[in-house]
This record gives sequence, structure tokens and C-alpha cells, in this order.
Amino acid sequence: MFGKQVVRQKVRVEYFDQNSDFERCFPSQTCEVVRQFSSIDGAKDWFLLKLEQPFVYRESKNTHLLVRSRWHGYEIGGVEPTSVFILLIPNEDFLHELIDIEKFNHVAWGMVYPIGDS
Repeated sequence: MFGKQVVRQKVRVEYFDQNSDFERCFPSQTCEVVRQFSSIDGAKDWFLLKLEQPFVYRESKNTHLLVRSRWHGYEIGGVEPTSVFILLIPNEDFLHELIDIEKFNHVAWGMVYPIGDS
């Protein structure tokens, strides 16, 4: 499904739209793609990003994000930037082989930019 290995790749993620409260606390930053997940609804392209700069949002410290491209034909880690759903992880126990997206907190839309090969 994916043209190249995405896990372990570095990408830059930044806020794009839908939640100005989140924008105020989330710095644009480099992240490492650490794992790929499939969801119970059949999507196979959810990615766990490890943040270089953890941040606090609504009194919760966040070290990782869960993201998926919003645009058909655009991939996380692809040549072109892509718009993504940004989900926070309220409990790491929710990260199974098949994830239930409803258990995560969709906080905003973002943009993910490739930053070259790792």
C-alpha cells in the first residue's frame, strides 16, 4: 500500500485548523514515525508519531500523536505534504494491533511534511 518504509522516518507536523486552543499549545516540530496501525473500521494507515517536544493540552502531557492523512492519494511520509487528522492518546492501553479510533481524542487537523530520509 505504501511506496516506501514510513516507520522510523522523520516528519514535521504542525497545526492546521479546527481548534485554536490546541494551536496555542502545540509547537510545529519534528517527529519520528514509530509505528503503523490499522483501525477496526478498516483503515490501515494510522501512524504513531513520537514528539521531540512533549506538550501539555488540557492538563495532560502528550509525548505522542496518532495521525492519518485526510487526503486520498497522499501518504504520511510521502514526497508531498499531507493534511492529517491529529488524535491525542488518552491511554496507551488503547494502542493495539487494531485500534478503535473512537477511544482517542480528535483535537485538530494538521499538516505533515516530509523532511528527507532518516
